[in-house]
Amino acid sequence: MDAALLAGIFALFGVALQQTFSLLSARITQQQLINQGRRQEHRELYGRYLAQARRVQRLLKELSRSPAVQNEDGRERASAELDILAEITAEIRLVAPGKVAAAVVDLEDSMRRHLRDGGDLPDGLPLGPVITILSADLAHM
Repeated sequence: MDAALLAGIFALFGVALQQTFSLLSARITQQQLINQGRRQEHRELYGRYLAQARRVQRLLKELSRSPAVQNEDGRERASAELDILAEITAEIRLVAPGKVAAAVVDLEDSMRRHLRDGGDLPDGLPLGPVITILSADLAHM
């Protein structure tokens, strides 16, 4: 009788352990799916940001190099594109870590200052450093 009781206890323990592993595996799979979705959302958001930042950068270069474009329409167009960039920047600030948020805000601020102050486009507006920071953030997800 003691052997049967011991065998029953081991059987119940085995079932409980199997259920624990099943639940743990399901939880890990669920978390991986959530992280994969989050990574995809960030990739899309960062892609939109870079495309818009590149658009603004081209407009600012046109404004700084071509006197024909330096009219009120050119400035309004650049301002409208900067407003779109600001909306995307706000989205990034909600979901990204501090270093990423700071980089995108700094670039947007630099572009706004250049639009306001005019003159030649400084070397401080390249997208390379921002792309590096965004890529590093995606790699760590």
